[in-house]
Amino acid sequence: MRPVMDSKEADKYIRLVKEKQQIGLQKLKSKKAGDGGGNGDGSGGFSYKVDPYDLRSGDYVVHKKVGIRRFVGIKFDVPKGSSEPIEYVFIEYSDDMAKLPVKQASRMLYRYNLLNETKKPWTLSKLNDTSVWERRKIKGKVAIQKMVVDLMELYLHRLKQTRPPYPKNPAMVDFAAQFPYEPTPDQKQVRSQLILFHC
Repeated sequence: MRPVMDSKEADKYIRLVKEKQQIGLQKLKSKKAGDGGGNGDGSGGFSYKVDPYDLRSGDYVVHKKVGIRRFVGIKFDVPKGSSEPIEYVFIEYSDDMAKLPVKQASRMLYRYNLLNETKKPWTLSKLNDTSVWERRKIKGKVAIQKMVVDLMELYLHRLKQTRPPYPKNPAMVDFAAQFPYEPTPDQKQVRSQLILFHC
């Protein structure tokens, strides 16, 4: 019975997983601190960050501190203590209506859906009671942590599995010998790794 992966390989794999976890945590921290744009890794891909001018009336958005809300529109209004009107984003909660300056909204709001999705949230958050939203955030974080632990346990369990060697088949050797082309270096490397893995 040959182990699928020996102890050195398993240790190397676990170190790699931990390194990837640290990279992921650093990305999350940088997003939380407001570093960079795009999807947070500099690739310029899709981001849940919102440009208020791209929103349509009825789109669902998420406020980091308050929760899920519905975008109503952008209108000019005069702030208190000023005579100059500025643009506000008007957003609807389940219990009230609120407004945010456009610049603040672009920092605080995120998309609820992907660009082509139309799914609706179960309910809008309450502006005057953020406790429900806080519980939802905690529940989501716990679910993600549990998923990570479950995946780690699954892969560690796989690393400990053993199996009988794959039997060598003369027909397979003859078949490979009749291959009319010269394998590329990459093909040779993959073949040697497969043989090492299965035998």
